[in-house]
Amino acid sequence: MKHEINMKILCITSALSISDIPEFNKRTSGLGYMVKDIVDSLLLVDDRYQIDILVTHKLNKEYSLGNIKILGISVGKILGNISFAGLSICFSLIKRYGKDFKSFCHIVYFAILSGYIQYLFKTNKYDIVHIHGCDYANEYVIRVCELLNIPYLVTLHGLNVLGAHTVSPNMEKHEFDFIRNMAQMNSYVSFVSSGSKNRILNYLGLSTRNFSVIPNAFHINKNVNANINIRKEYGLPKEARIILYVGNISLRKNQAGFINAFSQLDANEIKNVYVLFIGRDNPADSISNYIDASRFKDHFVQCGFVSKGNMSEYYSQADAVALVSKSEGFGLGLIEGFSYGLPGLAVSSMDAIEDLMSDDALVVVEDLTTDSIANGIRRLISSLWNKDEIIEHSKKFSMETMGKKYVSLYNTILNATR
Repeated sequence: MKHEINMKILCITSALSISDIPEFNKRTSGLGYMVKDIVDSLLLVDDRYQIDILVTHKLNKEYSLGNIKILGISVGKILGNISFAGLSICFSLIKRYGKDFKSFCHIVYFAILSGYIQYLFKTNKYDIVHIHGCDYANEYVIRVCELLNIPYLVTLHGLNVLGAHTVSPNMEKHEFDFIRNMAQMNSYVSFVSSGSKNRILNYLGLSTRNFSVIPNAFHINKNVNANINIRKEYGLPKEARIILYVGNISLRKNQAGFINAFSQLDANEIKNVYVLFIGRDNPADSISNYIDASRFKDHFVQCGFVSKGNMSEYYSQADAVALVSKSEGFGLGLIEGFSYGLPGLAVSSMDAIEDLMSDDALVVVEDLTTDSIANGIRRLISSLWNKDEIIEHSKKFSMETMGKKYVSLYNTILNATR
């Protein structure tokens, strides 16, 4: 079924990353980039859609980007639309989850914001609302959708619970309750990986036909002005074989575990193999000490933040991608690497391993012990890989494929609510 031409979609998110807008380029995140990619993928399906984006966790100006509008949030707009309609949800959320100060403040702020959200819904008459994540703000959004009879989809990009994340008891309880409520209400929820969907449903003992999986897609806008010779930039030999480890430095991303495993290999095995860590440093989880302690410290380079536009220069000159996180929702760097014909290294506990798996493109280690990761690195750098086969595998994760799946799900929801 093809929906009407002037379909209006509202995307609700806690984060948005857009390189060309300074206001949305200061604190970038995987979620922020992914939300923008999903919006762009919808317009690849039909460029006549009108899509608004509301970022709930910050005050920002309004921006128009063709058919995309980033809705502005200001103190004046919030105070000018205060409503008491959200008070009952506010009191209920505080009673259940507001025992710590941070949660309490978030719940109260979103209660105040809910009046403006209701104003936007009534004014713009959206066909469907696409909600990203399951934070407190979205409790209010869903209630407004239910009150105004507006169809909605919730996409969960990753779960804090049942992973290596350290979360407060309130956050853990809220995530479990949120997902349980969505199942009981027969609401439509999409996950970005089969693993995260199956893991939470099995843990909670739930069964629902309205929970589905739509894998993430890769999307790299090449910076035409970029002309970076990676080997020259970082003083590497011309014959260097480069492994990219993409992700902000953190305990969860486990760069330290990778360094320890790499350091166990024989010198002959890693001759001319260099690892580039791409992502913002975190002083609390710094890997500098691990690098300094390694007998192969000259084989590691901390590149810091690299803009999305420049990432194509890195992928096009690299030889492989590694990501052995303690907890990982999807692993976008791996599929970005696939699109350049780069083999990857991942761990079997990754939520998306079932979706990403291909013997032609991926080495999978069963656990995060140093020996397992070291053996995985050994297989990654010693195997013969077919670049064309890896690129073919990457087509499963194209923007067009993702956009068509979301539009198909939108149409399913719209048909079900008529």
